[in-house]
Amino acid sequence: VDESGQTITSALRATRRSDLELPVGFYDGVFASPLPTLAVFGPLRGRASGERSLLFARRIAVDGSPPIAAIAEVPSSQLLPVAASSFSGPGLRLSLERGDGSVLATQPPDDRWGGPPRSRDPASLDLSGAPHDLPRGDGSPQARQAVRPTLYPPLVIGASWEVESMLAGWANWRGHVIVASIAIGVVLIC
Repeated sequence: VDESGQTITSALRATRRSDLELPVGFYDGVFASPLPTLAVFGPLRGRASGERSLLFARRIAVDGSPPIAAIAEVPSSQLLPVAASSFSGPGLRLSLERGDGSVLATQPPDDRWGGPPRSRDPASLDLSGAPHDLPRGDGSPQARQAVRPTLYPPLVIGASWEVESMLAGWANWRGHVIVASIAIGVVLIC
């Protein structure tokens, strides 16, 4: 798109020359920066799919043309499954967030996470990946969370796991371990 919002070219014939409904502040966020940087907008409902989506945009320079921006609409359901493919389990939740706490996408998908950011000071965010207790004031199960930065500094990826679900495997084997320990103790004493 150009600065006026006119679509110059598109990957899909159906979206060529269609009116894009870009979020408020889109042009300022993409064209105002002196350096081309990635801008992320959303979450919003995708026009083509109806899914919750994010817009990724970057100003690009083409000799002899006015300023233009490349835009990709990515359904949020396609963002985090790659990260979750190495391990997934009950109670594990991945999230893509802004530094201020606004949740952009979750895996498993959950539309309740959108909306206003959680009150969090971006400077106090521990990006080391060390797990810490996730404060819960809504009565939901206790969880542990680790947060790491992405290649784009304003975005972080977080992984939280409910403690109850995390220890479910141990709870299943706890009885067996106790019985085996008692049997070994009896054999050693006798």
